[in-house]
Amino acid sequence: MHHNTSYPRFTEAEFSLRYAAVREAMRAVDLAALILCGTTSAYHEVLYLSNFITTRETFLVFPGEGEPTLFIQYFNHIPNARQVACITDLRWGGSDTTNAVAENLLERGLAENRIGLVGPISFKQYESLRKMLPRAVFVDFTPQLLQLRLIKSEEEIEFLRKGAEFSDRAIEALAQQARPGITEYELAAIVEGAYLGLGGKNHIHYMATTPMSNPTICVPAQHQSNRVLQSGDVLITEISAHYHGYAGQILRPFAIGTPPTPEYLHMYDVAVEAFNRIAAVIHAGATTDEVLDASDFIHTSGFTIYD
Repeated sequence: MHHNTSYPRFTEAEFSLRYAAVREAMRAVDLAALILCGTTSAYHEVLYLSNFITTRETFLVFPGEGEPTLFIQYFNHIPNARQVACITDLRWGGSDTTNAVAENLLERGLAENRIGLVGPISFKQYESLRKMLPRAVFVDFTPQLLQLRLIKSEEEIEFLRKGAEFSDRAIEALAQQARPGITEYELAAIVEGAYLGLGGKNHIHYMATTPMSNPTICVPAQHQSNRVLQSGDVLITEISAHYHGYAGQILRPFAIGTPPTPEYLHMYDVAVEAFNRIAAVIHAGATTDEVLDASDFIHTSGFTIYD
């Protein structure tokens, strides 16, 4: 592994623990290697083992023994990938990354072994792998890797704290700058401007505005519009900024230009009470039924959810 201090990076000890845990899980189901696929929206498994956030498409060959190989798209993304990734063997994927992956497994002498697949591998890519490695047995290893990632290490928790801080900063910026006369587009600029200069990145910023006196929207919108905020609007938000793939999340409503209406104040009070009831039943060993029972307070208060 190599280390560039200019970019976020977990320690070598952290990666050693991850590699050992993943390889133990591989041995339990007799896998000789993993093929991990990453896209711009589904990259966390590749990130977990390589420190690299996918910029277009990545494939990681992770053997049970030996050094992994990271395949990058596009060719001109390789220089930065070498700076960010912890993988020493980093290559361009060529015109068809799955062909490069299959050739790598052939070079390793793993063409007739059990191979685990992880991530959003398309049918076309899967068929390409089967064609080039007809004697290999492919199995889905995504659930096992997701299970390993559920319990966060201390280093991961520190990254999550940064993501949460950036998300908080975005909400604070909205509280200070959201006002009548600006557009929803400008809200997005306010959100990202709160953390981009500090090393944060956008995961999601879902937001929508509607008049409190005659609301037509009940959930934050995935895409902002050119609608101009008016006095008497409510702004509803779902904000997640991340630090190198580790995101916080915060949801807050804002009354624009005027105090909240009695209806919105009541709805907010119900939401706070529901949150507190749910938080009170969450503990190690809690069931989803217990959480859902606690959330029934929303319905008995005359409201419903849209999620």
